[in-house]
Amino acid sequence: MKIGLLLILIFSSVHSLAGPIEFTGKLNEKTGVNEDYAAEFEINLEKAKVNVIKAFTELELNLHAKAIFNKARVRKIIRVFNKSKIYWNTQSKKYKYCGDKSLAYAVPAFGLSEGKIFFCPAIYSQNEDIITQVLLHEAAHFTFPGNECQASVIEIFALYFSDINYPLKSAYWGKCKLDRVVKKAQRF
Repeated sequence: MKIGLLLILIFSSVHSLAGPIEFTGKLNEKTGVNEDYAAEFEINLEKAKVNVIKAFTELELNLHAKAIFNKARVRKIIRVFNKSKIYWNTQSKKYKYCGDKSLAYAVPAFGLSEGKIFFCPAIYSQNEDIITQVLLHEAAHFTFPGNECQASVIEIFALYFSDINYPLKSAYWGKCKLDRVVKKAQRF
């Protein structure tokens, strides 16, 4: 147990300098991504980052959300997200948890000041709204590591309170009973 935790802490501190979004690796013809498309994705990603900060800030300030969420958790998400590093690469083998249908995954900070979000090739063809939603979900893992349902609840409320469209039913929709969460958010 202690060794596993130590390895997680070491892994989460590998890239200790926070910085801008970075593209790693060569563009892969097999994925159909070219340089122009990569540039468009990076623009959408920058816009999505702004949307995420706006969404979490609105969530933090919303009086109704305060009854549901611990304000300190939302502040932590904002703080860690602002310092987090986002990685993307068209070669899915580069990142450990990228499968055929995976859009992204997060490595929480575990007490450090930054987290990491890894985008998978399946997201490169998505629009700004979907990239925003995925970033919201992955950033929520900075306070709920490994809990897909809790991350999804935060994602839905952040989208709802910020007036960002809810563009995608995630793979966790049925498992986490997210229809109920949406109805709850709509009551506010």
